[in-house]
Amino acid sequence: MPTIVFVDTDLSVVTDRSGQTRIGREEIGAQLVAACVEQFAGWSVRYVRQDTAQVEQIISAVKAGDCDAVALFPYSYTKSLADRVAENFKGKVPIIYGGYHAGVGRMAKVVFEEGRADFVVKGRGERALPQLLDDISAGSAKRGVVQVRELSGGCQSPYPLDDLPWPLRFEEFMARFTKNEILFAPPETLIKNPTKRITIAGSFGCDGRCDYCSSWIMSPKTLHRSPTNIVDEMCALDKRFGPGLVYIIANPLFNADRGWVMELCQQMEKRGPFPAFCLPDFNLDREMVQAMKRAGIFMAMMGLEFARTDVRTERGKRPGNPELAYGLCDEAGILTRAYFMIGGLGMTATDVEAEKQALESLPFRADQLRVSFEVPFPGTVTANRLNPGDTITGYDDYTTDKVIYKTGMDQKQWDRARQEIVSEYHSADKQKRHYADKIRRHPELEKSILGFLDRIE
Repeated sequence: MPTIVFVDTDLSVVTDRSGQTRIGREEIGAQLVAACVEQFAGWSVRYVRQDTAQVEQIISAVKAGDCDAVALFPYSYTKSLADRVAENFKGKVPIIYGGYHAGVGRMAKVVFEEGRADFVVKGRGERALPQLLDDISAGSAKRGVVQVRELSGGCQSPYPLDDLPWPLRFEEFMARFTKNEILFAPPETLIKNPTKRITIAGSFGCDGRCDYCSSWIMSPKTLHRSPTNIVDEMCALDKRFGPGLVYIIANPLFNADRGWVMELCQQMEKRGPFPAFCLPDFNLDREMVQAMKRAGIFMAMMGLEFARTDVRTERGKRPGNPELAYGLCDEAGILTRAYFMIGGLGMTATDVEAEKQALESLPFRADQLRVSFEVPFPGTVTANRLNPGDTITGYDDYTTDKVIYKTGMDQKQWDRARQEIVSEYHSADKQKRHYADKIRRHPELEKSILGFLDRIE
């Protein structure tokens, strides 16, 4: 049986308060594609993640076992590291690129033409990579950009993702990921000792068209797993990695289909509940939010992104009412996060101050404000319309902690501005009143909120 080595060059690590370093991001997509490779192509998979920029250490790990092909799926900021790994194995085994840099839109052609890859998988890889490996085994693979071929007979199921296996969940990798400190602990009425977090992918793709996001470019239509399939996996994960699991339902748009949300929540309530985070947009209603609460969903993480509605609309977000969405979550006793972006092209200190004022004037509060710098990720609409000179740095800095665009401030000024926005938001008198009111109405959230405030001090 041939072996493909999945080389994870992600360097997202976190250090908890005890000083222990943990993996910061679970590569659920890669673990799913790995499972599909084993089931559909009959290849075995080795998964290598070294959490180091030392290419020699990564290469040694790849060489430590069988290797008949190498798969690389870097983010933009580790593309150069992946390239150095590829150069070492070029001409020895097939080199395959994919994921949220190489596989997004026009980037597939760009990466192939750089000359390091024998193949670049464009779009999602759960079917395309097994098909490619079948061709490699048969000696019929042609170098270039590859995409999934239509399956014979098509798929008539309303839940096409049920035809896929569950992610492999490599043991060593998961042991280092699941022990991450949970910033907002679920209430004790839901789980007594939350010690691990784990990611569930309930859907792929997105019906939104945000110009800064690549999820809908990878898959322009939301495809779901059935609620039964998802909760079956949750039950299996509880047995394998539990107790103490807290789930991140990592759908790009959790509430894309209201009927699906209601059915999933009913299943989670009936067979759980299961402590979980989710990522909805503002299109929530009272019945849906109450069902989420009963299912065990204790935190909704929503992309506010910009303080003004007209800007969000201009940037492609689905229409919705953030005041209603955050208000319904407060009413039901669900914690909330607001994702917010600064550092856009041409932004100045005056613009930052105006955005702070607009943020503070909003008629609702989130329990947590998460502020990032806007990044024109390759293949996205924003990246495709860049002009020469619009950015000040290269892919190695393409994280949301670095300012990429040309602006009226330097990195130190931006870091200070971001810190001030976050600190002032959480310490504002109206925020203190918000926390006090939420605890008064939902006493079970007191430890969660006070624990969060202790962690961010």
